[in-house]
Amino acid sequence: MRYVIPGGLALLVGAMIACGSDDAPASDPTDDGTAAPPEYTGAAKSSGIPYQDADPSFQPDPSAGDGSVPPLPCCKITFALPDATGNETTALLRGDVTPVDDTGIALTYAAGKWSATACITEQTYLRYRFYFGQVPELPGSSTLVDDNRTDPTPPIVDDGAGGSFNTFGPVASCSDIDAAVGP
Repeated sequence: MRYVIPGGLALLVGAMIACGSDDAPASDPTDDGTAAPPEYTGAAKSSGIPYQDADPSFQPDPSAGDGSVPPLPCCKITFALPDATGNETTALLRGDVTPVDDTGIALTYAAGKWSATACITEQTYLRYRFYFGQVPELPGSSTLVDDNRTDPTPPIVDDGAGGSFNTFGPVASCSDIDAAVGP
């Protein structure tokens, strides 16, 4: 008996022989050669997707807002401005970052200077100035203007409206903030 192989089948057999055997692994263009990470089997610490390397003994820092990232250290910084008279009625430290924001922190007068202490975190960039309320524009004038002052020691920048701010940051440590603000 004679067998006749149809043309399509002959081509298929030829292609299989030309392509090699099934023993060689298939090439995957997305494979970077590293082994797949093991499947995570530990208990989830939240309702979110668990991380493969989660440590089951991990306990979040309760002082962190959402328990995931600890807060930056608080640097107790005293801002001071020398003033020979101390006769102003309103005295605030104002800036653009909480707690030294536009609401202001009350200044106290002692030993020839106005001062206030605030908690400033590391990595903060702060613009600030000393605000002394509405004062006569000129001696004897009834026109009142805001009396904003800057300390001549730390860097001073223009506020874009004819005034100025003291500035510092971002700094890496509390001692850097102390050095930037001055004595």
